[in-house]
Amino acid sequence: MADNTRHVLQDTQIWPSGQWPGSSQYIPDCKTRDWKQPMTNCTQALECGTVLCEDGKSYGAGPGTPCFQCYIGDNMCSAGASESMACLSAVGWIFTVGMTYSGFLLFFFASFWNANLIGKLGAIRAKWNALRQNGQHVLKEVEEDVDAADAA
Repeated sequence: MADNTRHVLQDTQIWPSGQWPGSSQYIPDCKTRDWKQPMTNCTQALECGTVLCEDGKSYGAGPGTPCFQCYIGDNMCSAGASESMACLSAVGWIFTVGMTYSGFLLFFFASFWNANLIGKLGAIRAKWNALRQNGQHVLKEVEEDVDAADAA
């Protein structure tokens, strides 16, 4: 929700991107990936152009044109660095890493808490131990504990 709010504030120019504390998620002038236009699917770099570029790894449409490689992750012709966390600004780190992943963790623990998983696992452990002891008198007490854990 926080990143969506950041996007809305940025799009409406309430929180403009720019110098600190700008709303931009990425560092300005950070080299990111540029796709060949029109976007082209590929399985090898040769399919991204007809002329081998000076680096010996990428291909262009002709002399002096941009050079592209086949990016194996999505089989698209592109140039430059892949999009990564290396280009995130402080705002990007806070919103992308801090808030998003802490939200995932909170959701994970809240789900287990809501399901009373700790209580149920404790009751299952007690029942398991009772079964291993071959004691019927202990087993009845354990069944009551399991019922109490389910009711909680």
